[in-house]
Amino acid sequence: MTPPLPRDPRAPHTTPAEVTEKFEGILSEETATLSEEVDVLTRAHAVLGEALQERNG
Repeated sequence: MTPPLPRDPRAPHTTPAEVTEKFEGILSEETATLSEEVDVLTRAHAVLGEALQERNG
């Protein structure tokens, strides 16, 4: 049995494709009110912010 290999802590936890999928999924949600739109945009912003933090970590 081989021991597990340590993960490179500098490597991103998510791929660009995963970020795109999450981002597009959030932005594809229908909104009926301004508050719902604010929620969608806030969540999309958080996805991008997390990806950038991870990259620049």
